[in-house]
Amino acid sequence: MMPAEMSKIPREKYSHKVIIHEGLWDSYKLFHAKYKLIYPDVDRKKYVDICHIINTSLSDKMIKESLEFRMPARLGVLSVKKSKVKIKVKDGKLEKNKMIIDWGKTWEYWGQEYPGLSRKEVNATEGKVVIYNMNEHTNGYVMRWKWDKTTAMVTNQTVYKFKPTKRNRLELGAWIKSDEKQNDYFLINKLNSNRIKKMSMPHQEEENKQE
Repeated sequence: MMPAEMSKIPREKYSHKVIIHEGLWDSYKLFHAKYKLIYPDVDRKKYVDICHIINTSLSDKMIKESLEFRMPARLGVLSVKKSKVKIKVKDGKLEKNKMIIDWGKTWEYWGQEYPGLSRKEVNATEGKVVIYNMNEHTNGYVMRWKWDKTTAMVTNQTVYKFKPTKRNRLELGAWIKSDEKQNDYFLINKLNSNRIKKMSMPHQEEENKQE
């Protein structure tokens, strides 16, 4: 086999799948319009830096101290939860839809299996072997970011989805494998998840009452 450093496939320039229309630079306009007399020394750069410090501190506490962050304005709760991976066999075939791929080991294997190919060419190759993460270091549990919307007062909340940043995904993965980790996480409450799916929209409830 080729050494790992020789088998790495060069990364192509990353492009966002989701177009970002507004960010912290835009929210500063609202902050400045409302608080410019109270905080005259907070310019746009300082505002963005403060937001980054707060967000990083909160995400670190959620990862390393199992904090359940109840967001203001009744937007629900953000936290890290865990669930057990159940391996199922149906009709003699392994059901892989709920299994998690170990992308690090998989790309390392593909680098050895398909030397000289770019990532785009490897992705286009059919019949590739993937390596699944059995999570032996967590006793079969998978940790993931969770937005609990059961206490959220958001209209049409079923159409909204929370996706953690790449930094937070990598930080969580690194912490789970770290020797310093001492905290544990609560199990995902499937009952609450089902309640979210069955919740009616406010306007639908009003229509039902009128009928």
